[in-house]
Amino acid sequence: MKRLLNPLNDFMTLSRNSKFLLLSVLISNIGNGIQLLTVGKVLYDKTGSLGAFGFVILSEQLIKFILQLFSGSYVDSRNPRNVIIASDAIRGIILLLLLFCFWSNDWMIIGLIVTTLVINTVKPFYNASLFAVSSRIEEGDELLKLNIVFGTFLQIGQLLGSGIASIVLMWLNPLWGVFINALTFLLSAFFLNCITKIDVHHGKENQKKKITLTFFLQDWKEFIKKLRHKQALFVLVLLSCGDFFMVNVINLLTIPIINNKLSGHYNWLFLLDGGFALGASVFSLYVYKIKQKIGVYRTILLSILIQATSFALISVTYSLIIMTILFILLGATNASSISLSMTLTQQFSEKEIKGKVSSLRQLALSIILLFSIPFIEKLYKINLNATFLLSSGILFLFFLGHLLNKSLIFNSREFNNLKTNE
Repeated sequence: MKRLLNPLNDFMTLSRNSKFLLLSVLISNIGNGIQLLTVGKVLYDKTGSLGAFGFVILSEQLIKFILQLFSGSYVDSRNPRNVIIASDAIRGIILLLLLFCFWSNDWMIIGLIVTTLVINTVKPFYNASLFAVSSRIEEGDELLKLNIVFGTFLQIGQLLGSGIASIVLMWLNPLWGVFINALTFLLSAFFLNCITKIDVHHGKENQKKKITLTFFLQDWKEFIKKLRHKQALFVLVLLSCGDFFMVNVINLLTIPIINNKLSGHYNWLFLLDGGFALGASVFSLYVYKIKQKIGVYRTILLSILIQATSFALISVTYSLIIMTILFILLGATNASSISLSMTLTQQFSEKEIKGKVSSLRQLALSIILLFSIPFIEKLYKINLNATFLLSSGILFLFFLGHLLNKSLIFNSREFNNLKTNE
């Protein structure tokens, strides 16, 4: 794998199961991109502030925080392939049913909020099973390849979704965006169903047990005991939250950027969102090569530092060209740090705890967002530029975290074993 990675070529050389998994991610993220931008635009227009959209994000994190305690254990005790198929199918069917109840301008805001919350209720089970499935389909460098192409397809889906969202917001009832999202969930479930059976032998004993509160509590108790002897994994999970924090903040602040810095021209929405997706897609060509030259640690460290710096620069510029370049940089470096951190986390964790590892990361991210989003929303009302400086400072703390924990993570026995097996 010393050649320069090419996402299309890599997609063609991946296993059959990986191809169907990636196609499902591409399709579902087109719908997610449409829904996210539709909700953000409509709520901002109706309320004139970030409060409503911030409420949606906080509600999402609160729901995730509660359900993560159950989703990880559930996925670990079941076949993650079946869980992920059910997650997409259930979301698609429920969205279609809800649309019949809210299809009118009078109920539009309520409809968008309710459908978003429904999606987020199922998302913890989807995320945990996706984390588990992908790391059972591929291993080693093939898993890194899968995660890199995964990031590319994720951003291509976001790019296509933002383009479709622009058309929907301009010409149609915004609830059509929800309808398209519902269809993408159902199509994604179809592709996931094409994945052949994967190894779940470790879960057979748990599958005989009833899913009760006692089961969940005992399962997490044993997981916490195991983490005491895997400190590198625990710290890596916490530090990987910085990448996802950045994505949530940029989603929250993209509309205010256009309103406050780009004269409210929503034609630039596609340019900024597309720039982020373009950066993530193109840079994925180089992630593996850079990782080979400067190492995993320096690649992650440099990526997070560039993200923090880009946020700081956004606070001082009003130029569309510079803003677009910064969004491209954010997409590129975020794709790099996410793909590498995700691969490391998957490789550090055994099969029987992968679902709970994913849930632990989401729990930590939910806590971070539940505390930071209210400050960001309040600070935005005072000064948008100060909001980006605050977000930059938070990202810099994650940079310092990686810097201070180099010996714990990248000199650990687990990491040295990974390098030996490459």
